[in-house]
Amino acid sequence: MAVAWLTPAFTRDHSLAGRVHSVFERAVNLTFRVRGGERMLTLFAPGSPRVPDAIRLAEGWPPAAAVGDGAILDGRRLSISSGASLLFEQEAWDGRIPVQQGRPMAEAFAALCAGLRSGLNGLPASLCRQACEAVAAGDARRWLGLGPGLTPAFDDLCVGAMAARRALGDRRAFPLPDLSRTTEISARYLTLAAEGYFSEPLCDVVAALFGNGDLGRSVGRLASVGATSGADMLTGIRLAVCGLPAAASQAAGDAPPVSTGARPQGAAYRPSRSRLA
Repeated sequence: MAVAWLTPAFTRDHSLAGRVHSVFERAVNLTFRVRGGERMLTLFAPGSPRVPDAIRLAEGWPPAAAVGDGAILDGRRLSISSGASLLFEQEAWDGRIPVQQGRPMAEAFAALCAGLRSGLNGLPASLCRQACEAVAAGDARRWLGLGPGLTPAFDDLCVGAMAARRALGDRRAFPLPDLSRTTEISARYLTLAAEGYFSEPLCDVVAALFGNGDLGRSVGRLASVGATSGADMLTGIRLAVCGLPAAASQAAGDAPPVSTGARPQGAAYRPSRSRLA
């Protein structure tokens, strides 16, 4: 059976109406009308990591779904108008990061991240530094949507920094007054981060940073997410934990890139009305 990790936005009401937003090779995004506005829920292919407001299928991938199809989330059943219907179980994991004890292994973490290439590479160095200064200061308002990708690089930096700040005991969310300045998919992750919810690979890095797990393995796993999304989240953590100079230099491209074993993802992130080849 499929498993879900839904936040209260999706569990407060028994039945929600929505539509299919976008279809990718290993993910299908749906938007639903919830209290306070619209909210995105993602279907992931079998074997995908845990992510808040998501359902991971156990089989039957890809589901019958096309952009614009209607959808109903009713209790533990999701139905899509093109014919897909699935039952799921809600799992206890919620993607929250507790305050960590002790000091972060900042030097080891910086060494592991030193050669990662940020999505901000290629932008003017002065612009990269200003963006990094904003992340370090916890202020995302000016630069939301900066950088390439469906989750722009600056936004991913913010998500990583918010995760690290939670672990350090700072539960203040970045001000996010106008999410229309970025993509709807990026707004999904920024909203979750502001509420204190993060993906499993990001949670694992933060835990390992404080000695609770294999730091090298968790960094490598997160670095392989997307084209540069994982690397940008790692840069955001580095800004929160290690300070501005080194992380800003990395984001500006002053450090040489290293191979993380990631497969280029650009072609897989093209929206389609059907399964991607």
